[in-house]
Formats: sequence, C-alpha cells, structure tokens
Amino acid sequence: MPRRSKLTEAQWDALFARDAAGEPRGRLAKAYGVAVGTIAWQARRRGRLKGQAEGAVDRRRRPEGGWPAGHVFVQSRSGMTPERWDEALDRYAAGEDAAALGAEYGFHPASLAARAKAERRRKCDRPDAVYRPRGPHGGAPRAGCAFTFQGNDPEATRASLAQTVERAMDEGRLADATALLRLWMEMRAYFALRRRVLGR
Repeated sequence: MPRRSKLTEAQWDALFARDAAGEPRGRLAKAYGVAVGTIAWQARRRGRLKGQAEGAVDRRRRPEGGWPAGHVFVQSRSGMTPERWDEALDRYAAGEDAAALGAEYGFHPASLAARAKAERRRKCDRPDAVYRPRGPHGGAPRAGCAFTFQGNDPEATRASLAQTVERAMDEGRLADATALLRLWMEMRAYFALRRRVLGR
C-alpha cells in the first residue's frame, strides 16, 4: 500500500500553482515541509511538469529575449544577475584580473571564463580587450611585488616570496598576490629542472 502524502490535494494544487508561477522549488519545499525530490515526483505523477503545464514559468530555461537585467540566477550563491555578469565581463576585458573579480563578486574565476565563452565575450572575441602579462617579464617590477631570488637556495627564495605575498594580501592587493603565486608555481618547475640538470 503506497504511503500517504503529507499534503492534501488542495495543498498540492496550491503548491503547483505557485510552482507554475515561477516560484523556486527549494522555497516551496521549505514552505510546505516536503523535499524538492518529492515535488518533482508529484509533478511527474500528476502531469504537472514544467513542459506539460500550459503557461508555466520555467525559471531554468532562458527566455527568448534573454534574462531581464535584474534576474537572480537560482544556482548562483552570490546572487549574480545578467547585469552583474555584464559588468564583470567588461572589467575583465578591460584588463582586470579574473581572480580579483571572482573574489569581489563571489564566483570562481573558471565561472567567468565559462560565462564569457557562453556569451561569446571572451577576450579573443573582443578587439578592444586588454591582455595581462603572465609570468616573469622585462621592465621595472610593480611596486610592492619585489622579492629576493636566490638560484642556489630555493627555500630562501620561497621565504622572501611568501613575505611579499602576505604583504600584498594584507594590503588588499589580491591581483598582485595571485600573480606572485602563479610565478612561484613556475619557479618550482625551474628549481626542479635545475636539480635534475645540475644536481643541485
């Protein structure tokens, strides 16, 4: 014998009316004291799936004209909207660091790359994009990024670099700290190669 539902028929009808209007199922589950999976199961059982219910708002699918500027994406933990993504992508194209933007807006830098690709707004798609230099390069060092490099002493080099990274983090220079950590990863490969070739 099937287990009796926690909700009455009238409650299920009210729940699915709100569901069809576009209210998130997570919020409905909390309001009615059931699991999101139970709502999905009941929707299949009652023929109330988003694609089956005429006029239902499916918040998972992008509307024909695109999302409104203030639409908060349900899966976004930091409350990203199309407007905020546009702003972040424009700043990224203008040369700002992806890691620093991610820390400010609350998303992973890889999400920025995925969004740029989906929107056809990668740097290679924009002739006005500003590219940031990667790794060691010529010219004067940026202020506050200097550290002591000792080819014969990787530990001393790491200690000096760690102090510079900590100073950058304390001063809120996340882009500089990220660039220095990337540089350290490249230097680790250099020190490993040096040991293999020179034996020291």
